[in-house]
Amino acid sequence: MNATIQTLAFIFVPGYSGVMGNERVDALMSNAAIENGPSMDKRYVINALRRDTIRRFQQRK
Repeated sequence: MNATIQTLAFIFVPGYSGVMGNERVDALMSNAAIENGPSMDKRYVINALRRDTIRRFQQRK
């Protein structure tokens, strides 16, 4: 029996490992939890780091 593929779709699913900033976010979040500091949503921190990374990339010489 021969089967043929009619449609093939690739879906990008971002992984966690190796994404710049993730390790830093984890460290910051862990320290905040240990120090009982103000809680922050992890998505907020990740987005802030992402914006900062883009800004730094655009300003590089």
